Amino acid sequence: MASYHDQDVALVPGTTAYDGFEEMAVPMRMQYWVWDILNPDDFLMGDKPIMEQKGPYTYLEYRNKLNITHDHDEGTVSFRGRTNYQFVPEESVGLESDTFWTVNVPVFTVANLLKDQPGPIKNIQRLIHELSNATSVLELSVYDVIWGYEDAYLLLFDELFPGQIPTTIFGLFAGTNYTAGKPWVLKTGEKDIKDVGQVVSWNGLTELDFWGTEWANMINGTDASTTAPFKKSSEDVYVFVGTICRSGYLTYQRENELEGLKTGRYQVPFELFANATINPDNIGFCYPDENNCHPTGMINAEPCQSGAPVFFSLPHFLYGDPLLLEGVIGMEPNEEEHILSFDVEMLTGIVFAVSNRIQVNLKVQSYNTVPDTRFLRTTYVPMVWLNESSIIDAESAEFFKSSIILPLLIARIAVGLLIGIGGVMIIAGIIGYCCLCKDEKKVEKKPIEMQGSYNKGETNHVYEKE
Repeated sequence: MASYHDQDVALVPGTTAYDGFEEMAVPMRMQYWVWDILNPDDFLMGDKPIMEQKGPYTYLEYRNKLNITHDHDEGTVSFRGRTNYQFVPEESVGLESDTFWTVNVPVFTVANLLKDQPGPIKNIQRLIHELSNATSVLELSVYDVIWGYEDAYLLLFDELFPGQIPTTIFGLFAGTNYTAGKPWVLKTGEKDIKDVGQVVSWNGLTELDFWGTEWANMINGTDASTTAPFKKSSEDVYVFVGTICRSGYLTYQRENELEGLKTGRYQVPFELFANATINPDNIGFCYPDENNCHPTGMINAEPCQSGAPVFFSLPHFLYGDPLLLEGVIGMEPNEEEHILSFDVEMLTGIVFAVSNRIQVNLKVQSYNTVPDTRFLRTTYVPMVWLNESSIIDAESAEFFKSSIILPLLIARIAVGLLIGIGGVMIIAGIIGYCCLCKDEKKVEKKPIEMQGSYNKGETNHVYEKE
């Protein structure tokens, strides 16, 4: 029979956990820092880019789920997530119209896609580059680079080759605001509470086909909104992140406290970002093969980003190869400010705080089809870094204490008392039986002396450790 605790964290209607699963009661905060190239002309002539971060530009992030369907026989729930972002000027350093200099992603993406094609095909890009008056660095607004703009380069490409590209709009997160995402299927925990939140499939896939090994292609862990209950500090927290098309994990660091509630602090480890020479498990993420491994500190997202040479890292190249830091000027990695971390309530597995920090970088290099890149050195150029964060508030913490922790504690104490009382009764019974046997022996030896006495010994109450 399921305990009160089990019933309340399963992802089924009527539980406390399910209310938050359907729609987040408290919005998250999404903060962006954009990286401004202060020397765009010198950068194109081969100098290191001098980078300056501008931010935060803050949005409230409202999440809910669409098309929720339960399969109670299988113990699963399917859905599509939807997120609505609302700009918060008073928590931002400026407006979404603020501009900065950055690299031209469509230019480098097309060049990357065509780099191994025959000469006549590659020359098409040279023509498009000249006719569109494109440059490999350009000035964009914060809104443009995040949410998208109609790109002249893509417009001309679409005119020359109709229907060959899905859109002429480019933005790092274009199409994600108030739009249903890819479908997920999760385990609800109603069959086995330890499976709650585990990903069954993402976008119709039970495993990926981007990477070079079976291990790298695994879809395992949760969608990061919850973890399994009854957590031990020795257990890692596994999550699957659709944006970067791979699973990852966080390791326990220390005990923490939020609003009077004890949590476990989990952080993304260095090994997750390590090059395959340091962490052989990561050999499968070398793309397109084992001879093309990226530097430590980088997660290659090219196969699931339509061929764009996009790489994810921690902000400021934290945990990155020293060569990454030497390739640009302006990085100041700091673990406290730039680490990715979760705070998990260990009994329920509910995530009480999250700081989901990640940086988007573009690999740039010289291409003979793009004239103004001929002096460029191969560099991973930061574009933006973000912090998607949320923390439990006082009201929610009090509700959690009274609705889940207190009943659970009372239940555990009651069970402990019953075990303790049962133990005392068993011990008393054993002592009584021994005394009875002792008296019976006395009766056999001295049938006339029935009035002998014995000393009553004290007993210790024994409670079983839970």
